Amino acid sequence: MKQKINHILVIAPAGRVDLQELQKGIELLRNAGFKVETGENINKIQGPFAGRDAERLADLQWALDHPEADAIWMARGGYGLTRIIDNIQTKGFLSKPKVILGFSDITALFLDSRFEKFPLIHSSMIESITKDELLMLKDLLNNKQQTLNCKSNREQSSLKGAITGGNLSLIVNQLGIVNPEFFKGKILFLEEIAEYDYKIDRMIVQLKRAGVFRNIKALLLGAFSETINGRFPLSGVYDSIVEEAKIYEIPCFYDLPSGHIHPNHPLIFNLQTELQFTSGELNIKYLF
Repeated sequence: MKQKINHILVIAPAGRVDLQELQKGIELLRNAGFKVETGENINKIQGPFAGRDAERLADLQWALDHPEADAIWMARGGYGLTRIIDNIQTKGFLSKPKVILGFSDITALFLDSRFEKFPLIHSSMIESITKDELLMLKDLLNNKQQTLNCKSNREQSSLKGAITGGNLSLIVNQLGIVNPEFFKGKILFLEEIAEYDYKIDRMIVQLKRAGVFRNIKALLLGAFSETINGRFPLSGVYDSIVEEAKIYEIPCFYDLPSGHIHPNHPLIFNLQTELQFTSGELNIKYLF
């Protein structure tokens, strides 16, 4: 990622936004010195969506085609991107690539092979971003590395690879659309919110049966926040996933501070990285 981020486009391709909270996020960006433009349909409402499919698609296409902007930042997640993603055109984006930022429902775009060669940033949405989270993102882009506290199934570990992934439910939803080969040789990041423990286990088993775990280099597990225990609770969400990682003899780094939590530490997808883990700290160096 060679270009600096100065000019940001804010759109809502999924859930309807809280305009008051959105404005707070936009002002935060502007006060930090960024030029910000919003899609013309960002304040639309159609049930749970930020406008009709055609309106959200129009804003997404406008952002992809924009001839000057450096970044596209999602206002919020929710649900709705998969309803329109097959209709986007990438010609304008390829002529003027932009960094795309967001998480949760935006996982569908993270897994779209048309964007596989471009840096995508798993980060807080504009509607909910805090000043500290914006500072963490600016620090990451300036220093090209970060150190996160986490746990691991290895005492020490060192590896290289590009990070990909996102929200567990969305990844499972895309199986059959995204070929398992997409994950080959990559470091898979997963996070989730408000799911029953047994449903999380079922989705992990589904990823395994689909062949996703077969050729990945490592697992990064972010926050599994607000997990709901079933009638007969599992021993622990991380425990069951780490057990699956053991089958494939892959490093597993878990309880990373990234996902549906604050602060939501950003991660850059699709760039080659060097990972070094020791003494409860994971150092990620991004090879720009």
